[in-house]
Amino acid sequence: MDWYLGEIKIISQNFAPKGWALCNGQLLPIAQNQALFALLGTIYGGNGIQTFGLPNLQGRIPLGFSTQYPQGLISGTNSATLTANQLPMHNHMFLANNAAGNTAAPSGAYFAISGTADNDYSTGQPNAVMAPNELGMAGSSQPVSTQQPYLALNFVIATTGIYPSRN
Repeated sequence: MDWYLGEIKIISQNFAPKGWALCNGQLLPIAQNQALFALLGTIYGGNGIQTFGLPNLQGRIPLGFSTQYPQGLISGTNSATLTANQLPMHNHMFLANNAAGNTAAPSGAYFAISGTADNDYSTGQPNAVMAPNELGMAGSSQPVSTQQPYLALNFVIATTGIYPSRN
């Protein structure tokens, strides 16, 4: 055995090799796994009397723990629905010219306040902004994915191995 008890590895097969267990949150009996319990405690579940839990990395990305992210913290979602209040401050100004229209071509021109049936645009510089309530809302309030690209593999934890020293 060249691995440490409690060591976690990523594997490509759909089963845990001998001496390893899938990191799927399962509860193990303390009586048969005292050394591993001494390392993990109840950080990942269990009652600490008869059982303790293994980390559950199904559908999760591991993150190094710190004071901001304590060991065993579970957080994050697969998708989120954003509201208008969560978008950065921005505007969609609709520029116009308050002179009479003098062209029918919109390219390089702005909406004019009036004009003949064929001339709705002005080639003059914009000098007016359409009222914000004249522009409609867009979007459908559907959830958006918050996941990075991924490849699903199995995480396993060593249930046997060298007991790691603390120094």
